[in-house]
Amino acid sequence: MAKFGFLLILILFGLLMFAAGSLAPASFRESAQSMITRGKDELAALTGFASREANSASKPAPASAAPASAAAKADPIPAENLIIPSPLPDKGQYGLQLGQFADAAQAKELSGRGNALKLPMILLDTIDQSGKRWAVVAAGPYVSPDEARAARTPVARELGFTEPMPMILIPASK
Repeated sequence: MAKFGFLLILILFGLLMFAAGSLAPASFRESAQSMITRGKDELAALTGFASREANSASKPAPASAAPASAAAKADPIPAENLIIPSPLPDKGQYGLQLGQFADAAQAKELSGRGNALKLPMILLDTIDQSGKRWAVVAAGPYVSPDEARAARTPVARELGFTEPMPMILIPASK
């Protein structure tokens, strides 16, 4: 009998939550959805990876809104080009990935925060294997992996990050 009572309470709770969500004003549902999306983007920024759910839930940024690289607006960089190969290349530029965003405005906001703190910042327009465009924000460039590793702590402290930032390879400009 106790199991039946618990199951009944659980079902009633679910129905009440469904009703509350359905009857909530549209403005409340939109703000809740934006908080969920922002949380997913922040999680992707902290981990350096986007979840499959975030890939399917977020809308791709229009091509005109995608950030440009330091040189000029060019084709997006394949995301796999940012992965550091093993062994490390003899020559290259390295960066600390601060965030990866589907929304270019969020990337520009983070880059602006870094610029305001006089940190060297890079905006990279990338495209993943599924064809989705991402705006990657990185601190750098650094001329060696050791220089990039040494910059992790001061950059994290300046930006208020608590998680380690992954090191990426900055593609040579065309």
